[in-house]
Amino acid sequence: MLLSLPHEVLHIICLAGDIKTLKTLSSCCKALQAFIKYNQLLYKELYLLNWDRPVRKVKDDPIRWDETLLAMGKIQHLLESSDEDYKKQHLALVANAIDNLLNSVPPNGAPSLNMTFLQNYFAAPAKISPSEKVDAPDKVTTPLNVASFMCQSTLFRRALCQSPCEVTTSHEDQLSAKLHCLYGVAIDDPCDRRHLATYPFAVSKVYDLRNYSVETVWGPFLDDGLFGVDWERVEAVMVVLAHNLRLVTERTNSHFLPLWKIPFHGASPNSYKALVEPRLTKELTPPPELLDPYNITGTYMRVICFLDYTEFYDYNFVASPPPPGQPRPPLNTDEATRLIIMRIKATKTEAPGELDGQELPVMHFAGTSHSMHAHRDPNANSRIRGTVRLTKEGEVRWTSFSIYFGEERWRSEGIQVGGVGSGRGVFGHWFDKDFSQHGPAGPTALWKISDVYNEEKGESLLNF
Repeated sequence: MLLSLPHEVLHIICLAGDIKTLKTLSSCCKALQAFIKYNQLLYKELYLLNWDRPVRKVKDDPIRWDETLLAMGKIQHLLESSDEDYKKQHLALVANAIDNLLNSVPPNGAPSLNMTFLQNYFAAPAKISPSEKVDAPDKVTTPLNVASFMCQSTLFRRALCQSPCEVTTSHEDQLSAKLHCLYGVAIDDPCDRRHLATYPFAVSKVYDLRNYSVETVWGPFLDDGLFGVDWERVEAVMVVLAHNLRLVTERTNSHFLPLWKIPFHGASPNSYKALVEPRLTKELTPPPELLDPYNITGTYMRVICFLDYTEFYDYNFVASPPPPGQPRPPLNTDEATRLIIMRIKATKTEAPGELDGQELPVMHFAGTSHSMHAHRDPNANSRIRGTVRLTKEGEVRWTSFSIYFGEERWRSEGIQVGGVGSGRGVFGHWFDKDFSQHGPAGPTALWKISDVYNEEKGESLLNF
């Protein structure tokens, strides 16, 4: 009866199912197998019913819809599995799939099937308990996915070990840390109750001056001199900043709205969407040398955290140093937090250097920054200048200098999580511009809130 139907009707019936249904039908008989096996249109339409159109890795390279759909079927099977060890064995496969899904998310916060898929399978921990099910395909338990893929870095291993065990990072550790950064909801209290809170261990990584070196230019990079991203450092920065911003929210009775609460939000290229829409004004087209592929110009929120310098110095130089290869002990302390408004604009462009990614130019920017609260703080208001460029891995690297009365004082190095134009923002380190071996140094992040660059207001900040 089924085989007597027109192919157009069979096509519609197949689209009413999912990948599992398609495999089942294909194994029923040779006729259905022949109808399905080489039906690229069927694979394409079924894929686009569930996910966003994938981005071609090579321009004009045709998409093999059968391979693409079946690959996502395997990922879906992994995410729905209740076998934690099975999940962990396929960490690299899932990490690559999540990267591809995020790179295919429509720009500017448009509705996305990929984002819905990821958020169904990786719900925020605060919304569910380890035993609770969520409304996702096959009622999958999302805490197991979060624990299996986002909690496998050395940060969580230390929280589980609960001792100053030797810490060596592996490729899998870096992949898991990157997934945690893309996930964006800092996991301070893992679902696995054997773990301690991650915050004290993240603090020990962020404020340990041994992690700052010339090879890493004191930024969140590997010490290979090639500016490969050390995602475990970015992860530690995110956990520390998220902890302190939660305290800011509590202490201001939620006047400062919580950040980084939605899984994967803003973690895709060109996902930035202005919180403050600019007024429609007629503007001159910028000259070619100022065309900005990174969309730098605008207003940013920035957060900086730091320890009391006495505590910072004691932690690094007074306490007995741990043996080589071992981290400093966890540090559960109070940090100072500064919220800063930055107004910057692109000023010039130049060709990328030998250590840069060659796909985009290096953009320079300049502007001003001022504290939202501590206006009398001599470190609160400054000029700022810097550059944005690609690394050889294709990540977006931000470098900035804070300038006081004509002299550079502080420098920052960071990575824009999610790629070019992402809404998540830039996470990294701030430190003395001369790389002082006695510090200070600490975590920082910035994220864009508006495309507006108010030059008059920005310039007035220089008269302090």
